[in-house]
Amino acid sequence: MNPAREINGVIVAYPYLLRPDAKQAHPEVSPLPGTWERCSIDQLVALECVDVQMVARPALRPGDSVSEGEPEFAAGIWRQTWIVIPAGAPSAPPAVESHKCRIELIVRGEWQRVLAIVAAMPEPHRAIATEALGAPYYNRNSPMLAALSQGMGWSAADIDERFAAAAARIV
Repeated sequence: MNPAREINGVIVAYPYLLRPDAKQAHPEVSPLPGTWERCSIDQLVALECVDVQMVARPALRPGDSVSEGEPEFAAGIWRQTWIVIPAGAPSAPPAVESHKCRIELIVRGEWQRVLAIVAAMPEPHRAIATEALGAPYYNRNSPMLAALSQGMGWSAADIDERFAAAAARIV
């Protein structure tokens, strides 16, 4: 099983660990078995757990690299995705201090639009996104960034460019 936590059609935790993630998010579901495979269907539902179908890594050209992307939902199934980074592309760090990202987006004139997208989200997505915006670091492969990037119209390369520029900022 390749678990993720899904709330109202949005993956909010991936990978999703039985301990400590699921146990902390749902202390009322007890006792928990030792593995996801031993959970009953009722427990999986109560833990908001979905299985993400694993997909083979794509073939790479020399110098290319690959990282796991956010799961995608298609034809009733959550599937693993991969992001191929071509050789010579600017390297984006996996996480950047949030204040550097906010400065980068302000300089680009995009921060107010990000806030507007979050404000327009239905609950509980808005509450989750608002909490994520206040985190000390922004993770490149977070579900919230994936949701925001769709609203902003950013490609994976656009996100990588912004992360690399934000990481290079001296504040």
